[in-house]
Amino acid sequence: MMTRLIFVALAALSFGFSQSAKADIAQDWTQCRGQNPTLAVPACDALIQQDGLTGTDLARAYVSRSVAYDRKGNYPLAIADLNKVIELKFNLAVTYGQRGVAHIHNGEYDLAIADFDKSVELDPANVNTFYGRGVAHGLKAEYALAIADYSHAIELNPNFFPAYFNRALAHTMAFEFDLAIADWNKVIEMKPDIPEAYYQRGTNYEIKGEFDLAIADFSKAIDLKPNLAEAYEGRAIAYDQKHEYDLAIADCTKAIELNPQNATNYVNRGISRWEVRHDPGAIDDLKTALSIDPTNATAKAKLESYQKALNEQPPNAK
Repeated sequence: MMTRLIFVALAALSFGFSQSAKADIAQDWTQCRGQNPTLAVPACDALIQQDGLTGTDLARAYVSRSVAYDRKGNYPLAIADLNKVIELKFNLAVTYGQRGVAHIHNGEYDLAIADFDKSVELDPANVNTFYGRGVAHGLKAEYALAIADYSHAIELNPNFFPAYFNRALAHTMAFEFDLAIADWNKVIEMKPDIPEAYYQRGTNYEIKGEFDLAIADFSKAIDLKPNLAEAYEGRAIAYDQKHEYDLAIADCTKAIELNPQNATNYVNRGISRWEVRHDPGAIDDLKTALSIDPTNATAKAKLESYQKALNEQPPNAK
């Protein structure tokens, strides 16, 4: 889970303009700092173009406009505005962090890390900075560095939920399944109604071969979110490993219903159908999988194997 990050909490602003202009300017500030980016951008434009706007107020207008651009998905413009804020030397630790976030959103992870490094140098006690840098490292598959940053964020704020969630993901990606499960336990303790947490913990149990625990977690995820196709897929695999093929087939069928373009579910159902009764329908499932993903090596190998087995059967056995 990559949490969308906004570092800057804009404080109440004071204005140094004449009484006659106060009403219009106040409305511009309200919209500039508002949640609607379509209104915020032109309002911030108007403020930035004011002759009397300088210093801190000018920097805050750029910050607000950068937030609006970020919400609109226009990350290069958000970054350009934050460059202006840095030139104005306004709240630099937070501004470098905010620009790091914009770089993440723009897919520029090395630039993001450089900005978070600068933010940490200026303010080593900002939990969001370590968390943001952890996100950037995670997106670069630098899981050890991501885990270190998430751990530092947790040291600064032991109740910082997103850091536990993302650290659990990073431990999983680093094949540290026991550590991942420990973090998923904490995530579930903190927020017991998040289906993805049970799904992720179930995946770790499944990788460890603890199929009953995996099935329990996948079932809980499904209870919380009945349309979570990945949980049906995971539970189907666990059932198959326990040789409970009919249950595996039922879960694969449900996963296919929810996500018919996922080739893996057809492959898994085909394998289970073959295992339970050499069902020729397994051939159809594997062919469907290959029509969706012609590069699926498992589907190719199983299709060849099953077709050969069917061809070698005596005529009265077919």
